[in-house]
Amino acid sequence: MGFKCGIVGLPNVGKSTLFNALTKSNVPAENYPFCTVEPNIGVVSVPDERLKNIVKLVKPEKVTYNTLEFVDIAGLVKGASNGEGLGNKFLSHIREVDAICHLVRGFEDEKIVNVNPDLNPVRDAEIVNTELILSDLEIVSRRLEKLRGAVKSGSKDASYEYGMLIEIERCLNEGVFIANSKLKSEVKQYARQISLLTIKPLFYVLNISDRGQNTSMISSFENFVSKSNARLVKIACKFEADLIEFEEKEREQMLKEAGFAEGALYKIIKTGYEVLNLLTFYTIVGSETRAWSIKAGGKIIDAAAKIHTDMAKGFVKGEVIHYYDFMDCKGEEGAAKKGRVLIVGRDYVIQDGDIIKIRFNM
Repeated sequence: MGFKCGIVGLPNVGKSTLFNALTKSNVPAENYPFCTVEPNIGVVSVPDERLKNIVKLVKPEKVTYNTLEFVDIAGLVKGASNGEGLGNKFLSHIREVDAICHLVRGFEDEKIVNVNPDLNPVRDAEIVNTELILSDLEIVSRRLEKLRGAVKSGSKDASYEYGMLIEIERCLNEGVFIANSKLKSEVKQYARQISLLTIKPLFYVLNISDRGQNTSMISSFENFVSKSNARLVKIACKFEADLIEFEEKEREQMLKEAGFAEGALYKIIKTGYEVLNLLTFYTIVGSETRAWSIKAGGKIIDAAAKIHTDMAKGFVKGEVIHYYDFMDCKGEEGAAKKGRVLIVGRDYVIQDGDIIKIRFNM
């Protein structure tokens, strides 16, 4: 599994349409609020040109790509943190994802119901962000209340946790997401442990039209995203959803003709990997060639544990060939002859594109 990405936003901004475009599904995308109640879930293979090239050389019986799970979460509205629009239920779905794809409407269409009186992406994004912050503040407030008695009695552990909660509360009251804050790493780790929403990596997708743009509106939203230290992807969701019936080469050609260099799936996967700080490594074991994802900075012992716990427990050594060496030497045998195979210990830090083999004792 690569990562689990939740698509959030106000009602009728195109979440289900984007979900359909990404997963080639056909979930309802109707023109009324709360068309989606229970989240739609779709799993897609992560496109990987390096894996394709490795497979051409190795010719394995089985090829396993990284996968990405998309969760189409129902629209949030103002007051969601207080239960408006079934908000508490929808917020609970967001807690289960690794990254948040915040979709904002950036196109004009009188035929599509807008929950707000006019088109204003900055305002709409702030509404959803405020609800995420308010939801976290409620959790923090409850935990602070529970700890007060233990703090008064002199508990050091309670006092330490209480202090972290106060720092988090101050940050949230300033309207800052924990993930983008300057809080210490141990405080952020604690925020993850208590499942706060604003610690999750978030990026924005502006749903635009493929037929001309409101440049001043887009520029205003770009400035908003930049000030938030977030990433922005612009996608014509309806246009891409309409292309799902076409073959891949035809879709690519039609996207280029419309002025889009890459499709929605490529853009979101690339951005998701960036915000989650993920990289890809590969294994060639028996008849299977496989891609894996791991946090940047992860060691080969972490990769071994990801593959199988027995590999980590009985780890002896690792053999590493980088993708470019593997291709240059026409495979593992050629890399070995040219001295391109690196023998490493358990503390070796995995690099993006490494092809690894774990030697271990059962």
